[in-house]
Amino acid sequence: MSEEVEYPRLIPWMARFERGSTLSQFDPSSGKETLFREVLLRELKDDLLNFTVGNVTLDMKEGSFIIHENGKAFKLIPSCGKVKEMMDEYGLEEERRRSKLQGQILKRLIYFRRRSTDFGADVKPDRIVYALGWQATVDGRNVKHILYIHPNGDLVLG
Repeated sequence: MSEEVEYPRLIPWMARFERGSTLSQFDPSSGKETLFREVLLRELKDDLLNFTVGNVTLDMKEGSFIIHENGKAFKLIPSCGKVKEMMDEYGLEEERRRSKLQGQILKRLIYFRRRSTDFGADVKPDRIVYALGWQATVDGRNVKHILYIHPNGDLVLG
């Protein structure tokens, strides 16, 4: 019989904003939890630069995912790195020219977690999968890129 692997129950997040402020899920001094809605409220006043969940950082300006692993950083650009094709397919280049955000596309943060419970004969701990990504409306179409972070470290781009 194989031993059960104990997965982390919580992978904390951290938000960095353009004016230099940060917001962590847990306050370092008190340990008090900050609700995610505080990120969205602060974003109304100060643009979100990046949002980190565990070892994955989402760059909100570029739309890329930066994966930190064993002291190295890997950049994952949506559409398999074919940025030019993505621009053409979704009309993003035209949207950039019209944007007031210095050539950036207005992206909305996606972050949520899903809990799955096994109700079999053996009681197992819940598994929590985190979703991190962005979406934008371009020429009336919803463009969305999400990276799913599994508790065992697997990453799935959806």
